[in-house]
Amino acid sequence: MRGRVVLAGALLSVVLAGCGDTKAACGDAFAEPLDSNSSMHILPGQGEKPYKTNPPTSGAHRAGGISAGVSDVPLDKPTQVNILEAGDVLVQYKNVTGVELEDVRSLAGERVVVAPNKSLKKPIVATAWLHKMECSRFDATLLGEFIDDHAAKHEAH
Repeated sequence: MRGRVVLAGALLSVVLAGCGDTKAACGDAFAEPLDSNSSMHILPGQGEKPYKTNPPTSGAHRAGGISAGVSDVPLDKPTQVNILEAGDVLVQYKNVTGVELEDVRSLAGERVVVAPNKSLKKPIVATAWLHKMECSRFDATLLGEFIDDHAAKHEAH
């Protein structure tokens, strides 16, 4: 009987450990400084300027419209910043497969672009104008809160 109680207690602690701390999936959202090149437009044929952060949350950007939704190819940094400058949120990912990839892609919408990016430090990174949140795994609640807090909150032009 004693062995069953110990086993039940061990199983309960494993289950509770998995349920309790949703913050473990993502760090707190944080602000980044404005890149001094943020007023610069990059025209077709021009190369990228240096960026202060990766992925960038401000800086030189492409002029023109953007498309919301899912991109199957990585976006260059000027395009990433163009998305953010328009007030949209960009959610990028690396090394996620299966259900987690479907979950990340499900975030795409009118003000949210989702794209792969192999240069990320964490598997999932959400960016908005001057703001970033890095996640070690998908968390619908925290990523949803970031999107709600930042989508359509900045429009420079």
